[in-house]
Amino acid sequence: MIGDWLSSSNLTPEQIRIRQQEALMFQVTELIALAMEQGKISRSKLADLLGTSRAYITQILDGNSNLTLKTLADVFTSMDRELCVGFRRPEWVETHETVSADKPTLNWSVQRWPTPTIEWAIEPTATGLAS
Repeated sequence: MIGDWLSSSNLTPEQIRIRQQEALMFQVTELIALAMEQGKISRSKLADLLGTSRAYITQILDGNSNLTLKTLADVFTSMDRELCVGFRRPEWVETHETVSADKPTLNWSVQRWPTPTIEWAIEPTATGLAS
């Protein structure tokens, strides 16, 4: 499960950052695939709509492309959809204070990231771009 993969308490901040990136890419590619399925749009058709190659669409869906926000907007707009994003705090933050007579006080925290869910809305746009 992705939540277990993200929330391991012995991760460094760098590992958490990388895992968050990978989880986000997974969510985005799943949303693209869902929008394609809902619109009955093939990889070839999406490539035509975007003026790109089917191979590039495959790279996107495989998570092998570092998509810009502009590209994401183009992908969803070409399918007559609008991608809406949001953010949230981790489910919980556990704060600790370590006090020692011979060392300065050390404050530290452990963050557990929530299980990623596909919560972004994919809604038809009013532009009527889809055929």
